[in-house]
Amino acid sequence: MDNSFKLEILVPSGKILAESVLAVTLPTEMGEVGVLPGHASYTTTLGTGILEYALSNGRSGGAIVISGGIAQYSGDTLRVLADTVDLKDKVKKGEYDKGRDELEASLTNVDITTPEWSVSKAKLDRMNSIDALLR
Repeated sequence: MDNSFKLEILVPSGKILAESVLAVTLPTEMGEVGVLPGHASYTTTLGTGILEYALSNGRSGGAIVISGGIAQYSGDTLRVLADTVDLKDKVKKGEYDKGRDELEASLTNVDITTPEWSVSKAKLDRMNSIDALLR
């Protein structure tokens, strides 16, 4: 068995990453999942959080923030079809951080069963994940 597999990360605008990796950890709606070579076929819905990967051949890995979408591991390929991706070197803190106070306030003033609460919570989760990525 090979000790690596392919990782492809795609967003609606195109491919973000295609690499040979040793391991991937990704956020799903049910929690964090780790994928190693030879993982059973697997499909899941993505949550919001940091996807981390270790590159093969001793190269350093990376981390990105993903939000929503699906991931599927089949054969020797993990395909991540994300709604949004935030790359560490592309984040403009002042831009993504706008409206944080309003989002936090809206989460305390809106019924949690409403779509407005879900949208605000998803935006705030993304901001918090970007904060963690930038640390």
